[in-house]
Amino acid sequence: MSAQQARVKRGAGWLKLAGVALAAFAFTFSLVPLYRIACEKVFGIRLEGGTG
Repeated sequence: MSAQQARVKRGAGWLKLAGVALAAFAFTFSLVPLYRIACEKVFGIRLEGGTG
């Protein structure tokens, strides 16, 4: 493998890592509304106050 191929492969690895980190952040950010939906619709617990 040449130096150029190694550099391209390393760049692709960083891109995948950034994609996984972004997906993890988006999933974590979406947990708040999902928690509210689960509490109110599935478990029947009424959440008062807060945003939304």
